[in-house]
Amino acid sequence: MVTKVILLLPITAALATCPTPNFPAPSVVNTWRFQGAREKCFCAYSQLSNPPTLPELTELTTNCPDWHKYVSSDNITANKVHRQMSATILGSKASNVSTSRYGSIPDWSIDLGSGYGNECNQTLAPGCVSIGSHVLSIPNENYYQDCCTVDDGKTPSLAAALQTDPATTCATLKNMVSGAVQHVQNLEQYVSCHVENQDPTQAHRCLAQCFHYRPDVNWVHLHTTAGVLLNRDGPIDSGLGPGYNRTEIDDPAVAYGKYNVCVCEPSSWGEEEGSGSTRGSTNGSINRGNRGHCPAALPHETSYVEQAAVSLCQNIAGASGIDISVCDSCKSNNKTKTNKTNKNSKTNKNRSR
Repeated sequence: MVTKVILLLPITAALATCPTPNFPAPSVVNTWRFQGAREKCFCAYSQLSNPPTLPELTELTTNCPDWHKYVSSDNITANKVHRQMSATILGSKASNVSTSRYGSIPDWSIDLGSGYGNECNQTLAPGCVSIGSHVLSIPNENYYQDCCTVDDGKTPSLAAALQTDPATTCATLKNMVSGAVQHVQNLEQYVSCHVENQDPTQAHRCLAQCFHYRPDVNWVHLHTTAGVLLNRDGPIDSGLGPGYNRTEIDDPAVAYGKYNVCVCEPSSWGEEEGSGSTRGSTNGSINRGNRGHCPAALPHETSYVEQAAVSLCQNIAGASGIDISVCDSCKSNNKTKTNKTNKNSKTNKNRSR
């Protein structure tokens, strides 16, 4: 199996214990790739206030020595880190010409105008204004390893937490969604990516908010990507929208080829009914018809955040095989609308454009 490193994060970090509840013991973390350096950096980011205090920055330097390369546009402050209650947001709208840094978080799989994975090249991107946006959201009050593993509590995941504490988990989903869209440039220009293999590129003029079903960093993180110049889809599962890899159609370890779990998914993903084990599931079956939900509201509209949290929860439930009723906790009332009908339905603004 080819292993990918999507996030451009440090590969060196001090050995320290992360205070976030449910984070594994050092004996486990140090067996991860790069001895868990990327996850330790995520932990350090999650501990920062808004703005960070001097003692916090000192601790950040201890636990993530190269932080300024990834979450700073001025090489001095962690100005790409923002706290949204139970979520920490990485990325911002503002770029820095003097340091040639984008506000968005560079990623191996996307081109913001200066080449895949690259920071600003002022010859290619005068003024260092990125083409599109890429922002990450991570939980900061509890550690979750991934979105969708269900294995009798052995792996801390969002799906497992939805079964035991749906209200808290739904609040975290809302904060991850809402905190991210605040840092997307020209948000009003985008609909949600809603067609299979529709990448969140400039050509498609759409926004995607997705978890990797099989993450590259062992700390669940929501990618919010909109209007970037280019997005890789191969040679591995590197798309950041509702991507589908047909070569994995029979592989439950990668959600049968639907390798991202998103706020807005193609309605066709909800048309499959059947059984088959899902990764780590102990119930032996999955109703794959529980996927394919999408907010009715556009990303810039006030009602989007709650609808997005509900649909993201429902798609997590569908991907993990848990009871979709846990997502009722994400609704402030019974009128919260998501849409799982034909992708051309005019009742859904995302799917009618």
